[in-house]
Amino acid sequence: MLLFFIFIVVKNIGAVDSSITPDQTIISSSEGSIITLTCTYDDSATYLYWHRQKPQFRTRVSPADL
Repeated sequence: MLLFFIFIVVKNIGAVDSSITPDQTIISSSEGSIITLTCTYDDSATYLYWHRQKPQFRTRVSPADL
């Protein structure tokens, strides 16, 4: 079984009180299977980034994404 942690990063210009909620915080699947990631947010985010993290690695966010 392959396990990935999904992180959501919201880049919002001019807004301070953004809220984003993933429908599922951890998704387990078999290698090669298709998964669907969904979330809800209550603001007009300019950009929404999904980041995949494998358990043995630390999360890396590119400076260009900040």
